[in-house]
Amino acid sequence: MAEEPLTAAMLHDALAHFEGRLAKRFDSIDHRFDEVDRKFEGIDRQFEGIDRKFEGIDRKFDGIDRQFEAIARRFDEVQLQFLAVARRFEAVEARLDLLGNRLDEVYGHIDGLYHALENLRTEYHMLVAGLRRVEERLERVEERLGRVEDRLDRVEEQLALRSEVADLKERVDTLQERIRALEERLAH
Repeated sequence: MAEEPLTAAMLHDALAHFEGRLAKRFDSIDHRFDEVDRKFEGIDRQFEGIDRKFEGIDRKFDGIDRQFEAIARRFDEVQLQFLAVARRFEAVEARLDLLGNRLDEVYGHIDGLYHALENLRTEYHMLVAGLRRVEERLERVEERLGRVEDRLDRVEEQLALRSEVADLKERVDTLQERIRALEERLAH
């Protein structure tokens, strides 16, 4: 009978020692999870920054849309001017025999049309240059998205750590079952 309390005390000490080691391991695992959570928070902040950049790009596209609407209105105005000029030419042709002395005035109207056409060409070149800048910006956005995808790949690698933690938990459970079996053997 003197051996039973001694054996129970030894088992109790061994179990307390094991629980202490197990608690340290769980603390280490909790610390790792905290690190993973911090990394996810950093990634969330990066995505928020990307969202803000996309909102800025959307605003820029809204501005471009407004510019296109203004240009469309200008084209409508120019079309009306062209129609008015066409009517003038028809009137000039009908009256050309009678109005030979007003030929200089007709040339003045033609010069106005050429000026309007030059303005349209200038605006066209400005639009082309603007579109090139938008394409360059889009290329930079695509490069940034590539970097984000690379970061996501790294996050996936970090998520693999979670499966390793799950494996460790299963191993701890197996060890606990073995300890219980040993305790039962020692008790008998």
